[in-house]
Amino acid sequence: MRKSLLLICIILCIVSSTIAQKRVVCYWDSTSLRHENLKGYFSVEDIDPTVCTHIIYTYIRFLQSNIILEQNINDTIVAFINLKQKNPNVKLLIGVGGPNQPSQYFSLIASTETDRALSAAKVKEYIDNFGFDGVDLDWQYPNQGTGSTEADKENFVYLLMTWRQKLTNSKIFSISVGPRQRDISFSYNIAEIHQHVDFINLNTYNLRGSANDVVTAFHSPYRKKSGESGEESEWNAESIVDNWIVRGCPASKLTLGIATYGRSYTLSDISQTGIGAPVDSIGKVSSYFRTLTNNAGILPYAEICYNVKNNGWKETLDEEHFAFYAVFNDDQWVSYDAKESVIAKIHLARNKRLGGVNYASIDRDDFSNECGEGSFPLIRIGYDGIVDDNIEDNPIDLKTTLATTTLSTTRPGGITTTPRQITVETTSSTTTRPGGVTTTQKPSTTTTQSTTTTSVFSTPPTTSVSPTSTRTTTTRITSTTRKLPDELTPPLLTGPASTVTVTKIPDDEVKTTSSSGTKSTTVKRSSVSTLGTFPTPPTMSGLQGISSTTVDTAEIPTTRTSTLPSTTKTTTKKTTTTHFPTPPVTSFSIWQ
Repeated sequence: MRKSLLLICIILCIVSSTIAQKRVVCYWDSTSLRHENLKGYFSVEDIDPTVCTHIIYTYIRFLQSNIILEQNINDTIVAFINLKQKNPNVKLLIGVGGPNQPSQYFSLIASTETDRALSAAKVKEYIDNFGFDGVDLDWQYPNQGTGSTEADKENFVYLLMTWRQKLTNSKIFSISVGPRQRDISFSYNIAEIHQHVDFINLNTYNLRGSANDVVTAFHSPYRKKSGESGEESEWNAESIVDNWIVRGCPASKLTLGIATYGRSYTLSDISQTGIGAPVDSIGKVSSYFRTLTNNAGILPYAEICYNVKNNGWKETLDEEHFAFYAVFNDDQWVSYDAKESVIAKIHLARNKRLGGVNYASIDRDDFSNECGEGSFPLIRIGYDGIVDDNIEDNPIDLKTTLATTTLSTTRPGGITTTPRQITVETTSSTTTRPGGVTTTQKPSTTTTQSTTTTSVFSTPPTTSVSPTSTRTTTTRITSTTRKLPDELTPPLLTGPASTVTVTKIPDDEVKTTSSSGTKSTTVKRSSVSTLGTFPTPPTMSGLQGISSTTVDTAEIPTTRTSTLPSTTKTTTKKTTTTHFPTPPVTSFSIWQ
């Protein structure tokens, strides 16, 4: 009997953790209305309220000298509230604060019981007057910034408590927070603040990309890389989520942040384009935006994916961070999330039993189908994975996300993809500048997937579909090329860069050829090692990678000597070695 009760309790615990709140929170940056006649212009009419469970209108602020909220009584807010007519289930919140609200104003408001109560009353009056479902408080950040005080950390708890009491449980109350360890130390008593809000939006983006940066870095990486230590090792989605949970926040109250934009830099040296390359400044203003100071260094996903697909922007996946970057116009460098890394983050949110994800912001996703993947492709991945359960809960093998798949469901707004090449950084070499500063520059591996994909996650609205979901997957990796980047070839050495290509031959042979023409070795398939097998769970109803696909190829570990690096093709019978020229000494700066 006791065993039966224990089993029932275990099952109930598993079920309750699986069916936690399913939130896809979308911020809408209302400043997108300023980009008239540009591709970045995004009005309320462009919002699709069916791809998000919650939409936050950003921002209104407290005025400087009084506890008075900006009214913003205009047609935009009325139109925003009318999104309910398209989807009565969507929750509409007003964002209060944001990056342009000086921290000291919140510091003053939170400092006394009288002012806390007055601010709560003003917020309640505002959302009642306009018909919002709730409010998201975005104080950037307690005990940080000009005019803030050490008392902010404790007063922030009191402020949340007061607002919660005024709003009651009839209104949604969320907060947006700085997610890093230093933000926690200075600003948040996690065990206290979560008790007074419905959920907490972790802003796991903009972790890098400021004007103070001296080298390129990812602004929203999935995970840390080997060798990272200290605070820098915690600036990634995995570490941030774990940090908040271990400090006492229920996982079900957290939403994981996903950026629909990239952060860009202007390179100092166009021959150095990898992670840790020196930069002169943040990047130039996007062609999608008007020239506004706060838009420099920000590129919407629509612009990035379109130019990668059509205009030769060189896209690279850093396998350790599992994040993307692209180089364009010689000296521009941008880091961003593409579909593969978004899928990985959806897996993270589900496997950690989080309350969902948040997107910043809906206006920077590909809302007008610039890339031919359907409207709002990044956000739809989140909705399909979090709300519609079109994803397995198994721990993700990130390599599987590199395989495109064919899915069809009954949701409208079809997302269509075609096979694409992804350059994957896998091995590293260390270079030293005068003065002993070292960093890492990575040669790259280009992997071509030959899968043809007709529809991902959804069916176009003009298509009549069955109420049941179907899935077919055909995936085959046909070739792997490992190449020393041309920009690393010393200028005093002549001749083409050496390349080793391993190709699967239909007659069960693997042919290895040096591009210099000096070596040609044919090896029987039986003598070739298998690089890997990536199984798919037996129940496939959503986002997954390749299905029980074995990659038949030779393993090519990279080694380095004191004079020349070498790439060695290893089999059980024969070994072919091709020598590459050593890169010149290059100048780098380390992350500060």
